Amino acid sequence: MYHYFIKKKLQSCHARKLIYYNKIYNSVLLTLFITILSSVLYYKYKGKLTPKEKHVKQQKERIHILNKIRSINIEKEKYNQKIITNLPRFDNEYTYLNEKYL
Repeated sequence: MYHYFIKKKLQSCHARKLIYYNKIYNSVLLTLFITILSSVLYYKYKGKLTPKEKHVKQQKERIHILNKIRSINIEKEKYNQKIITNLPRFDNEYTYLNEKYL
């Protein structure tokens, strides 16, 4: 009789322990899931630009590209101004190799 009582008591303690650990495990997983989900949603929300911000970004990119094109054109004009006779520059292999390795 005493053995039966202890056995049943241990079984009920074991069942309570499993329920307790199960609740802790589920609550930790739920917290982890909510944290990851909210982080992803926050990142997605903050990552999108408003239409006004998109327009400003496109304008900046356009201005940057135009400035690059202008600077390239200015460099070409300066290069062309260096040649007084407006003849094309003659590059032979010797000068090409010297420029490459110097």
